[in-house]
Amino acid sequence: MLQQVYGDRTLKKYQVCVWHKCFHVGYESGDNDPCSGHPSMSTNKANVKHVPEIVRSGRREAVDQTASEVGISIGSCHTILHDVMNMRHICQHLVL
Repeated sequence: MLQQVYGDRTLKKYQVCVWHKCFHVGYESGDNDPCSGHPSMSTNKANVKHVPEIVRSGRREAVDQTASEVGISIGSCHTILHDVMNMRHICQHLVL
């Protein structure tokens, strides 16, 4: 019956069971709980500014070289390039 009303937007049975369990034990909101831990220090404003400068000055420089020059991990460098700068690999070159 729900699929007739909501079509493709109908929740899966598993998700409904998870929500039911959460509300049954006392949760009052369907929002995610705040994450514990500290914020990422590698993707701060200084590094987000420095990585694009390096990439634009020498586009052929590898990600691991850029990461070591800035002093951050390769994963953080990938995050800055992909998520902040919206760069993607095409034929092994980073492009905007």
